Amino acid sequence: MMLVRDDEATAEWARREQELWRQLWKLPQAVAWHMPQNRYLELTVALYCRQVRLCETPEAKSADRTTLQRYADTLGLTPQGLKLNGWIIVDDADVAPEPKPGVTSSGSSGKVIPFPDPRDEWESLQ
Repeated sequence: MMLVRDDEATAEWARREQELWRQLWKLPQAVAWHMPQNRYLELTVALYCRQVRLCETPEAKSADRTTLQRYADTLGLTPQGLKLNGWIIVDDADVAPEPKPGVTSSGSSGKVIPFPDPRDEWESLQ
């Protein structure tokens, strides 16, 4: 058997991996992957992309699909993975911000001078 280099197929494979990479980093789990204590998961995200691409081929074996499932669990992409990592995904709109120590319900401790949020000012300029 002689192997022949197929640049077009290689480029398509890479495009698919890049597409998967971009999709994964838009998920809520990406916030956790980006945290300093979880930065090691970035390589696992890359390996997951490669494994998905491999499993999309007709040559994929049962072991390949098992490996994909393990990567998904490690990355918190499955309900079991979320549980194993101790992660819960919630809608930001459902979470009330925690009051800062020393701040009253009116938002001021009496010692703090109210200062506009620069993000609000930036949005008003747009």
